Amino acid sequence: MFCRRILSSGLVLYAVMTACDARAQEVVAPSPIIVTATRTPETADSALVPVTVITRAQIERSQATSLPQLLAGLPGVQLSSNGAFGKTTSLYLRGTNSNQVLVLIDGVRVGSSTTGDVSWSLIPLAQIERIEIVRGPLSSLYGSDAVGGVIQIFTRHPTRKTHVTADAGGGTYGTGEASAGVTGMAGTTGYSLAVSRLQTNGYDVQQNNVPSGYGYNTPDQPGNDGYHNTAVSASLTRAFDGSTRASAHFFRAQGQTQYAGFSSNATDFVRQAAGTSLLVPVTGRWLSKFALGTSADDDNDLYNGVHVSTFDSNLDTVSWQNDLVLSSHQDLMVGSDYSAERVSSNAAFTLTHRHDTGVFAMDQIHLGRNRVQLSARRDDNSSYGSHGTGALAWGYRFTQALRLTASYGTAFDAPTFDDLYYPGFGNPNLSPERSHSTDVGLHGRLVRGEWEVHAFRTDISDLIVFVGPGFFPENAAQAQIDGLESSYLFHQGPWRMHAALTVLDPRDQQTGTLLPRRSRESGRIDIDRKVGEFRFGTTVYGQSYSYDDTANTIRLGGFSLFDLRASYRLSRTLTLDTRLDNVFAKQYQTAYTYVEPGRTAFVSLRYVGG
Repeated sequence: MFCRRILSSGLVLYAVMTACDARAQEVVAPSPIIVTATRTPETADSALVPVTVITRAQIERSQATSLPQLLAGLPGVQLSSNGAFGKTTSLYLRGTNSNQVLVLIDGVRVGSSTTGDVSWSLIPLAQIERIEIVRGPLSSLYGSDAVGGVIQIFTRHPTRKTHVTADAGGGTYGTGEASAGVTGMAGTTGYSLAVSRLQTNGYDVQQNNVPSGYGYNTPDQPGNDGYHNTAVSASLTRAFDGSTRASAHFFRAQGQTQYAGFSSNATDFVRQAAGTSLLVPVTGRWLSKFALGTSADDDNDLYNGVHVSTFDSNLDTVSWQNDLVLSSHQDLMVGSDYSAERVSSNAAFTLTHRHDTGVFAMDQIHLGRNRVQLSARRDDNSSYGSHGTGALAWGYRFTQALRLTASYGTAFDAPTFDDLYYPGFGNPNLSPERSHSTDVGLHGRLVRGEWEVHAFRTDISDLIVFVGPGFFPENAAQAQIDGLESSYLFHQGPWRMHAALTVLDPRDQQTGTLLPRRSRESGRIDIDRKVGEFRFGTTVYGQSYSYDDTANTIRLGGFSLFDLRASYRLSRTLTLDTRLDNVFAKQYQTAYTYVEPGRTAFVSLRYVGG
């Protein structure tokens, strides 16, 4: 299979470049600061759980046109979509279900309370400054949903000097995009503002009037499925005397996406996240943080332009976190979270609101070359009762450049409002899905790069499945996911290469079948080279076959994609970017009957100035 040859080539390249750099002993590039893995600032190379960081520079270098395209093939990440341009996209982190990953925007929980999913394709890349992907269970710090991990998206943030950006471009399917932003400081107040607009005619994303594989034919609705999205993000920060800091942030995306459907064929959407925080140094050893957040996931479904249904989710959160330095070798964090969910719909949900209170603590101990992290949390939910989780992680640093980590953690995923209360369907007696995971990893940092390898196992019990002729939800399944992840980053002079490979065995323990829409092998290689004012790059992404259904009767073939990109720096502030995706016009599907784009091109002009 071509996909496997591509992944094998990546492993060979990985091994060769590692051998070439094996003599390097000292770390040159500093590790980025992250906050998601422990809810406190730390360097990525000191985290005891696997972390991937994507910076704004990497986003611009990749020239990705959507968030799913940017994430596909990264360690532990697989996606399936019902077509491109704003269509439903599911992300499977370490083989877990799409609703078993917690997603934050600037620290605020986002996602649908009715389905439990996040609208990955509706978050514009133009609004994103950085992404942190933490793989592995983190319910002991965050509560529900963090079974596969946590992904935090940071919107544009203030900069020390005034920074102005603008971008405009267009491409295949009548696609046009424009964005602009400004960041800076006025005294001790930082500010940022970014706006973006994307509009496309799209293409026909689903095969028309063909067997769906589930006992009926797909809708017969030929024609392009368009999409438009207008988004804005803003933030303010203020530093006061005594190192007290306050901040506020806002993100909103709204528009419409079209598709084929029997009861609806378009959705007017709003995705929003806003929050404010206050950071107070109570003493030299005690830092206290108060945070408020609110998010909205609103959908109004239409059929041929006529409103047919509403599904609005709102989530309000309050958090109080205290970071304590007990000694030069020990740090303690204690805190509490409160959240309130509300659903508004023309469907008569039997219950439309619930709330949760969680208390948590984390102890970090540094002893010579060893680092130990112990965390625990208790959640009390008005819907499904109390639930406790915990985690233990250990790291041993052989040298400044080589580190071994091992961790164990439990996690849970709460039933959604659809699962519990949807009229004629929900089961109010459902319990949370529960998991326990182990991970062993080896991390290395070299003069010209870094690498990591992780082996892990996740066991999930009380999985919610739909049984009987009425598809009634019950806690009736178990899953076991064994996996191996590896990645390597190499940079020398004008060259930069990143390779990643994920191998999974995600199985239903009762039937022995593979979990739907999860491939056993996936990988990605990104190579870029700078030549004078030109930069050239390519991305090769591939995954092996998967199945669309739980019985493993509907097979989705494996595939590999080859993308090209180039940019030319016209002046100090202007850059011309060009991208050609799916160069060989590969026909493939990640969801049965849904069509992915063929060969596409995009050209844009980017301005960056001060």
